[in-house]
Amino acid sequence: QQQKYKWLTRNFGSYSYSVICKLCNIKEEYSDVKEFATYEGGYVIEPRFNELKGDVYCLDYASQYPNILFNFGLFSPCIDCTENCPYKFVGNDIFKVEGKYCSKEEGKIEKVLYDLYLQRKKYKDENDMRQHALKVVINSCYGITAKPVFKNLYYPHRAADCCYLGRQQLQYADYYFTSRGYIVAYGDTDSLY
Repeated sequence: QQQKYKWLTRNFGSYSYSVICKLCNIKEEYSDVKEFATYEGGYVIEPRFNELKGDVYCLDYASQYPNILFNFGLFSPCIDCTENCPYKFVGNDIFKVEGKYCSKEEGKIEKVLYDLYLQRKKYKDENDMRQHALKVVINSCYGITAKPVFKNLYYPHRAADCCYLGRQQLQYADYYFTSRGYIVAYGDTDSLY
């Protein structure tokens, strides 16, 4: 009976791991390794002015980290790729990554994460409170990938690359808007003012 209610006492990461494994039909396995990969977090543009007056616009990347995970295929690391594999994604002219990812086809985890994202968006548009449960799952995914204890989602570069890509997106937005005459006053992780 106690096993049935284990989800009530789980932390968000453990619960999200369980959900993703179940939906992807992946065995929910745990490693004994307790350490986790360290990586730089989000990009912050310190406030550039003490005070501004007038219209303020906000660019906010909706669900930035989940979108990075499934749009850049970060759950599909290149394991058996040859050096000249045409599907190996190691960055491009705009975005750089440290890991190596397979772009041949959308991976199973990316598909599930994208479906959860769309379901959450639908619930959110309908003011359905279930959207909060899905938000926890999709937003917890990136962090647990840095922890070897979550054996089947761990990849040493995944969380670091997710944050790295997010930093590059914000840096590019800063450059883009500044070069078009806007005053960028502040930014943090997934938003720019």
